[in-house]
Amino acid sequence: MILPRLSYFLSHRLDFALFLKQQGYNVIIACDMVENGINNAKDITDIGLTPYHIHIGNDNINPLFDIILIFKLFKCYYNLCPDIVHHVATKPILYGSLIAKIMYLAKMIYLFDRSPKKVINAVAGLGYVFSSDEIKAKILRPIIIGLYRYVAKSKNHHFVVQNHDDKKFLHYNINIAHRYLHLIEGSGISLQEKIPAPSSPPIIVACLTRLLYDKGIADLAAAAKLLPNTIEIHLYGKLSDQKANITIDIINIWQQIPSFFYKGASENAFKIYQNAHIAILPSYREGLPKSLLEAMACGLPIITCDTPGCNSLCHDGNNGILVAPKNPEQIAHAIKKLAADSPLRQKMGKKSQNLIKTRFSHDIIHQKFLDLYQQ
Repeated sequence: MILPRLSYFLSHRLDFALFLKQQGYNVIIACDMVENGINNAKDITDIGLTPYHIHIGNDNINPLFDIILIFKLFKCYYNLCPDIVHHVATKPILYGSLIAKIMYLAKMIYLFDRSPKKVINAVAGLGYVFSSDEIKAKILRPIIIGLYRYVAKSKNHHFVVQNHDDKKFLHYNINIAHRYLHLIEGSGISLQEKIPAPSSPPIIVACLTRLLYDKGIADLAAAAKLLPNTIEIHLYGKLSDQKANITIDIINIWQQIPSFFYKGASENAFKIYQNAHIAILPSYREGLPKSLLEAMACGLPIITCDTPGCNSLCHDGNNGILVAPKNPEQIAHAIKKLAADSPLRQKMGKKSQNLIKTRFSHDIIHQKFLDLYQQ
């Protein structure tokens, strides 16, 4: 399994990797094992998985860095000789698939016999490049589309998406055949026992996300200006080093809004949601937002935008409220509606948990991936 960051593996893919180990697979995790100056390889070994250190640099677009990375990935595949390669996120998908394709061609002309038998490309959302109007995103978009089209031509390459919009995009824009395109909604989540938060003010609206503008955080701050002091927006998230990030200076300005509170990085999403009444994520595009899945698992109603990925989780009027993207007024109206109606929140929260049980549980998602591995 090739991923950009160890922290992402631990938060999104660890349970699946352990599930594969139980099924008899030898699971190798290839990513940057050093985070915050600490080498975490031993932690991976201790849980029965095999670590392989490689710095992906998912946000680095230096051509020299990428050329070196391609050679490192080739060395990784050649030395490990995996039967199945599971790529997660854009750069591992594009470069890893390119290398797998080259190795397959080398096998065909008898240079060596070390080509992966199957490549699984998990598209965890099309992200910044496809949702942003920034010049950088517009420049990168046709390049990434072209690379996707090239690597998608290989017969043993399968693409996994998390929502119907991304599936349509990859089919019609990248020309991926339906037999190589699979919809698997997320990486799985477990139901949590919901301890109802007090119905008396303040009503807590929790937002757990990376602090990027395309997550709609500025819209949420603008909506907070329209809320009474009996409602509090609690924002959790780690400041990002991406170009689209929100700085602490901007956060400090927003915290002057009476209803807006920045709580720092989130260490335990379930604990945060147990003390909240409503979950919100006004993002412009997602694969399938885990923060909302975690909120639903805790029995919370959700508010999110009618955008790809987000609208896969929120059935408007059923387990939450959909709002238009970049619309603080609609966000504020939805928050006020749920804040004023405790029975409605409880009803929607139960619907959220039912969706987790019937569509997004670990058992369901893990089995779908295993079926893809074995087909």
